[in-house]
Amino acid sequence: MSTSRVAAFSRPLRLMAATAFAAGPFDGVWAVTLTCPSTDDGVYGYVFRFDAQVTDNVLHGERGSRDTGGWMTLDGRIDDSGHARLEARGLTGAPVYSVGQVKSLTPYIYIVDAQFDSANGSGHRI
Repeated sequence: MSTSRVAAFSRPLRLMAATAFAAGPFDGVWAVTLTCPSTDDGVYGYVFRFDAQVTDNVLHGERGSRDTGGWMTLDGRIDDSGHARLEARGLTGAPVYSVGQVKSLTPYIYIVDAQFDSANGSGHRI
């Protein structure tokens, strides 16, 4: 069973000046909000917020501490039109937040189909 996940991306205004001379149109720091709603079968919903860096149109974000429950990375290339296929990879946290109530530290991976413009982006799990 797959649960729906939605990702939102935005450039914080306080960081815009730092990215004004960046090489690629999407380069700079992006604020990521990843939302996973609760499911009918009892899986709790959650929201992850973390920063991602885009350099030469390649996005990398990381949440939490490597090798601990709830850790994840988000990586991928943003093409010139703003389209991206991002790979989310991580380790599950508490079982109540995981489909199938799998044990903590179970590895997972999924793809996010995303679209960016100069200031915002959004995506969904495919």
